[in-house]
Amino acid sequence: MSQLPAQANRRRPGLWYVLTPILSAGLLACAPFWHATTRLSRVQSRDAAKARRLAIVFTAVLAGGLLIPPAAGFTALAGMIIAPILVSPYRSLIYGDTAQQPIPASVTEPTGPLAVAQQARALRAEARRIVQDDPAMARELGIGRPGRGNGYDDGGLLDLNSADARTISQALDVSPDLAERIVTARQEIGGSFSLLDEVITFASLTEGEELVVRERGVLLPC
Repeated sequence: MSQLPAQANRRRPGLWYVLTPILSAGLLACAPFWHATTRLSRVQSRDAAKARRLAIVFTAVLAGGLLIPPAAGFTALAGMIIAPILVSPYRSLIYGDTAQQPIPASVTEPTGPLAVAQQARALRAEARRIVQDDPAMARELGIGRPGRGNGYDDGGLLDLNSADARTISQALDVSPDLAERIVTARQEIGGSFSLLDEVITFASLTEGEELVVRERGVLLPC
């Protein structure tokens, strides 16, 4: 029970920026703007300057309401309605996006098989980036070539331009028929694929086979 107040505060940081102009009937509408002016860093100098101008405006409005009684109604209206709207962006800048967005009750990190699968996918994405940017480095690292690497983990990619049918079947856990179709298609188009779409088209892959090839296949230049 003792943690509830702290959680509530974390959910509504800087709420006083909005409440102060309203609860004070506009008399303290300038206070949040002056506070924002002092809290914003030099990097946010443009925002600080805007906050300072708004602080001066609402200070002048307050003074006008005090010195000219007929203007008191306008002062209260401007302070209670306009100020909370204008101050909201500065509240977000100073207290973070959580000032406007609720924090989820709990965030659960993936564990077990899901975490392993996500990690492998991230490794494959990084390995594909290396293949695209530096094929020579990819070859040296042994990306897509099981048993020929130097310890680099590519997340289980397989180079469909160099693997034989047996390796394709074992590494991708697909049928020997699919593996043979891939090798035959590769030979028929000149010995190498340029795109995974070519593998899918020329080897006549089914939808399920396509998913496997797109997830695990990679093409290194021959």
